[in-house]
Order: sequence, then C-alpha cells, then structure tokens
Amino acid sequence: MPMPHHPLLIIDFEATCDSRARLPAADMKIIEIGAVLLDGDDQLAGQFQCFVKPVLNPLLTPSPTWSWLSRGRCIAASMMP
Repeated sequence: MPMPHHPLLIIDFEATCDSRARLPAADMKIIEIGAVLLDGDDQLAGQFQCFVKPVLNPLLTPSPTWSWLSRGRCIAASMMP
C-alpha cells in the first residue's frame, strides 16, 4: 500500500554577492524570494516570486553575469532590511 505524501513547500533565495569574494556571507542580502508548493501527488499547487531591494549592501555589480537577475529589477522592488 503506497504511503500518502504530504504537501511540500520549496523556497529559494537569491542574494547579493561580490564576484571577487570580498563580501562576507553574513553581509549578503536577499534580492529575490521564490517558492513552489507541491501537493500530496507532487503536482504544482502554487508558486510565488518577488524581487527585493536590499537597504544595506545592495547589488555590487552593475549587471551580474552569473544570474538572469538585473540590477533594475531589484532597484524597482520593495525594500527589505
């Protein structure tokens, strides 16, 4: 008899960084929050995404090449301390 599955929430955070590794991890700030909710049958039940504008240690590079995120998306986002 198969075991019932429980809903699963998966959360992903993207944060500021410095390509030269000068910024300590404790000083990195969240710039995007994403989440998906899977139901008991592992089917997509919901999703969420938002960009955040960090107040301290904002994006350090004009256009990160490691991510599809742009500086403009984060500048236009709501503030998050």
